Amino acid sequence: MFIEANERLRRLSDRGYAHNQHYKLLHLHIPKTAGVSFMEPFTAGFADTLHLPWDRGGPTWTETVRGGRMPQFTTGHIRFREVFFGPVVSQYPLLIMSVVRSPLDRAVSDYNYMRSSAHPKNTEFFAAAPTIDIYIEQRTRQKNLQSSWLCGAHNNVDAVIGAVSRHYVGLAPLERIDSYSEHLQRAFLKGEPKKLERRNELQQIMHGEKVSAKDISPSVLADFRAANDIDNLVYENALASWDKVF
Repeated sequence: MFIEANERLRRLSDRGYAHNQHYKLLHLHIPKTAGVSFMEPFTAGFADTLHLPWDRGGPTWTETVRGGRMPQFTTGHIRFREVFFGPVVSQYPLLIMSVVRSPLDRAVSDYNYMRSSAHPKNTEFFAAAPTIDIYIEQRTRQKNLQSSWLCGAHNNVDAVIGAVSRHYVGLAPLERIDSYSEHLQRAFLKGEPKKLERRNELQQIMHGEKVSAKDISPSVLADFRAANDIDNLVYENALASWDKVF
């Protein structure tokens, strides 16, 4: 599914930094995909960067680009449909990078994080989702969130493939994030690639205990898997496509 995007990254990585300096890069940070660690080599390596606010990534991006600036490297929680807001964006040689994760692992990680001291609204969150089953039921109603982030549609595999093939420079599963970072650094940054430093944002859970997928009731889990079938397909194919190219 994602061979074309990964082949693009392989070619750019092989030819090296000196030939790729004209590109603009956007890290489309899907929440709970190790984005803080992933972005650090690039925010340190580029002179012109923009870190989008977590709560208004799309509007800030629009204001920045309409104001005549597209940084060398932008990172933040911004959805694909917010990136290409008008013809002005197509004037730039923009490539998107992103990481995907097993939908179930991502949902469980998010539930633990949202109840921790690292999240400023942990009390309000816990009041709305006091159990993992309630939270997973909420996520089941939303359906295929990662696909929506990647392409703007939550129920269309072809839309994901098309968006990634045209606009992305690789798409890696979380398990291959170190390799992904290395190839991206070789393609766009001067010098030897830096190893990623893991960041644990969980800190202290303020409400309840840490949970895992084993704590989800079977019926709730089955409904979640069915509702996130495309996200799971995207994740599995991201892993297979990555291993085939690299």
